[in-house]
Amino acid sequence: MALYVFCFYETFVRYKFMEISVVVPIYNLSDELDRLVAMFRNQTFTDFELLLINDGSTDETESVLAILEDKNDFVNAISIKNQGQAAARNLGVKNARGKYVTFVDADDYVSSDYLSILFDAINYVPDADIATVQHADIFEASDIPETKATGKRASALKVFTGLEAVEQSFRRNGQFLDVSIWGKIYKTNFIFERPLIEGHYFEDLAFVPKLLADAQKVVVSKAVAYYYLNQRSGSTVTSYSEKKSDDLLWALEYLEHDFLSLIKNNKRLIKSYQIIKFNNLWMLYNWNSQQNEEVFEQLVQVPMFDLIRGLLFGNASKQGMLFLTKTKLLKR
Repeated sequence: MALYVFCFYETFVRYKFMEISVVVPIYNLSDELDRLVAMFRNQTFTDFELLLINDGSTDETESVLAILEDKNDFVNAISIKNQGQAAARNLGVKNARGKYVTFVDADDYVSSDYLSILFDAINYVPDADIATVQHADIFEASDIPETKATGKRASALKVFTGLEAVEQSFRRNGQFLDVSIWGKIYKTNFIFERPLIEGHYFEDLAFVPKLLADAQKVVVSKAVAYYYLNQRSGSTVTSYSEKKSDDLLWALEYLEHDFLSLIKNNKRLIKSYQIIKFNNLWMLYNWNSQQNEEVFEQLVQVPMFDLIRGLLFGNASKQGMLFLTKTKLLKR
């Protein structure tokens, strides 16, 4: 009888449904896993599971995950052959038992009330499909402020329609509402029906605007609760490769031809897109300016008026604007 009760309890714990599934793709980050699990063990929100997707790691990740899964009821570890970050996230969504899904990168940090803030935000209005918190760039853990991100949560929330959210993400690129897949929470059935694009770097840039546009409502919290580790080793945006260069251009082309072409009448959105396009082209040009004639030509073709508007009311790169202004003056 005791064995039956134990087996029933173990099955119930393993397979019960909960409010939130946290999906974390992992590749060769065995040294981060204890900290990662401890960070979620200390969350103020407790009705969640932590799905750790080992994307074909070649270090000690698999063995460390086995130990952590055995010691923590909320941890569910899955190991697969290396297929890339998007594929790992898609697999996490397929295995999610939560009503909502959020994505976290394994070497990033979140506040202790990260899940609580997201849960309150997405339940602020009944037809919200996505909610997001603010993020801050850090270089090491000591950069995280000691104060919590909470406050008067309801007064710190803004609600947008899907297309309004896209316009915000383009115009305020990197501020308030960005195109990163992490730092947001999604209804599980909503994200399940819209799997991430696999096989590319910068899949967020191509994918998230369409995701926002499909949402009935997007709720934005002003609380800073996600801390992105900048200049991490091998990060998509801090190291150059020809594949990354090609994929960034692919993502911009995908946005223009597979997304924006469907909503040509939204002039405000098209103008805002010029800001995120310019910022990403500027980043790419700085990566490898000697071999980027194509990028240079695209940079100088971005309408100056839209960038000035972006500088005044958005987040257009000031350094990029200065470069473009000098270039155009020298051409005269």
